[in-house]
Amino acid sequence: MRNRVILKEVAEEARQAEAKRMRSALFDDCRSLVAELEGEVSGYAVVAWSGHGELRSAFYAGKGGPIRPALIPVLVQDALSRHVGQHMAAPAEITSSDR
Repeated sequence: MRNRVILKEVAEEARQAEAKRMRSALFDDCRSLVAELEGEVSGYAVVAWSGHGELRSAFYAGKGGPIRPALIPVLVQDALSRHVGQHMAAPAEITSSDR
């Protein structure tokens, strides 16, 4: 019985360590995106999910930018389709958002 408790604790520690690595990668990617845009960000969209499949999203379309809220789903789909397609074609060349 004692081994089950230890294995559960080890699994929980591993889950927490992986979550911490993912948060760090997310923040690094966000900083990189802002730098690539030279700090001129007028909107954003973020989608994240848990290990249990819980999905969350956040967006901000800005007040004066070219992208309005109604366009965000299509814009995000197009951007991610291109990014994922590049990753699948040449995984060694893609560095951001691919941890």
